[in-house]
Amino acid sequence: MSDQSEKEKSQLRILREEAGLTLTELGRQVGVSDRNIWNWERGLALPRLDRAVALAKALKITLPELCQAMGIEVGELENNSPLRQLREAANLTQEQLSVRLSISTSTLRRWENGDVEPAMTRQQWQEFCEAIGVAFDELPELLNLRSI
Repeated sequence: MSDQSEKEKSQLRILREEAGLTLTELGRQVGVSDRNIWNWERGLALPRLDRAVALAKALKITLPELCQAMGIEVGELENNSPLRQLREAANLTQEQLSVRLSISTSTLRRWENGDVEPAMTRQQWQEFCEAIGVAFDELPELLNLRSI
């Protein structure tokens, strides 16, 4: 058994294990990476509604049962990205922030939707912080990350 005790396991992880699925297997069924599943299990991120529906189906439970296991309301599944929340709090559109970071709008959209993990250089993270008005050293906590 891993260093995480049985008591500390998230309900989502317990459901996955009861279904006999690995992170990778569940990720394939839901259409996301195993890292996404790992983040959801640890409460570091929430799936979009369409992903949550696929997740519930893969675990053979209802969407309300999934939300209960995750300790959230169904309404929390939309627009829950911390990256999106920070951008919107700074009154920036995806297009405006994309230009500042020299990335495509579709890339930013995928990051905000949780389809892929943000992959920015240190300089881009610093520009992101400047754009949203947050100190660089505060960003990991705001995005639920260990470090940048």
